[in-house]
Amino acid sequence: MASIDAVCIRSCARQVKIVCAHGSVCLLVLVLCLFFFACPVGKADARAVSAELVLEVESGRVLHAQQAYSCLPMASTTKILTAITVLEHIDPLTVVTVSKKAVGTEGSSIYLREGERWKVEDLLYGLMLRSGNDAAVQLALSVGGSIEEFARMMNHTAVRAGATKSNFVNPHGLHDGAHYTTAYDLALITAYALRNPIFRRIVGCKVHRYQHPSGEQRSFENKNKMLRGFAGADGVKTGYTQAAGRCLVTSATRDGMQLVCVVLNVHAMWQRSATLLDGAFRDYKMVTIWQPDEVKYTTFRSKTLPVRCNKLLRYPLQQEELGKITLQYSWEGRTDPRGEVTVALGDRVLFHEPISVW
Repeated sequence: MASIDAVCIRSCARQVKIVCAHGSVCLLVLVLCLFFFACPVGKADARAVSAELVLEVESGRVLHAQQAYSCLPMASTTKILTAITVLEHIDPLTVVTVSKKAVGTEGSSIYLREGERWKVEDLLYGLMLRSGNDAAVQLALSVGGSIEEFARMMNHTAVRAGATKSNFVNPHGLHDGAHYTTAYDLALITAYALRNPIFRRIVGCKVHRYQHPSGEQRSFENKNKMLRGFAGADGVKTGYTQAAGRCLVTSATRDGMQLVCVVLNVHAMWQRSATLLDGAFRDYKMVTIWQPDEVKYTTFRSKTLPVRCNKLLRYPLQQEELGKITLQYSWEGRTDPRGEVTVALGDRVLFHEPISVW
């Protein structure tokens, strides 16, 4: 990108020279050039860009995308990554003491008090159901020892999930110019997190009842309206800051197919998410290509061989794609053949999986 920027700057400079004879126009063009190139490459202006993406969780297939690879702030949807990072590094039944650093954190809160003793699990419910920024800070401190170290851990988790265009500097999503993701990366992080059964249970919970450190029985009610108003919804997180706009990540499952929908900076986030998910569920169905106990037949050295694949192979397909699935077999070895099946949709390879003679 540096060479492209250099070309653009030279072009801009030539334009400045052309208009220099016009006096004040020169200064105006120069200011505009400096303003444009001061903006980081790839960092979209959240006030101008909305992003959407629908992803099928099992296969990772993108079913819908609009500005899905633009780098944007994501507000409290950050807490999806916070939660899964916590769950991968500490037992949720661990009891922690609230630090002064967590108390009074700006924005949404579960009103922690210094010295209180909380189970990590209850803090996670407060994080994901009530979007407690103070819970986010306390969890970060309990797991990482500092916000900076926990942010480093978050970024490692994001990379493991496949998110390569994101950067996280805090656990709550309050605005920071260095804190951003893309709709695609956020969907990958969510799909990764949904593999964890405790994460799934937390984000799908409508009301969590717990014993407060004061001894009272209290509850957290989930702010996610999709859980009550959209058929099949099972998570995951809302978000809002002035810089990020309204953000929502939704997971929903119908007929054995789980989708993740991400909308960033979309004012009508509930309605738009419902429309995108309904459309994807209508247009795509989860198709089983090979069952683990299913025997198929192929030829090897002029012999017909019954073969099995030990893995369930499924993929979301549109009706018109059903006839475009092909299976190609390859073999190694002479006396004890070892095989592999390549499943393709047109020229797009979907799976490479080992097969065995039955």
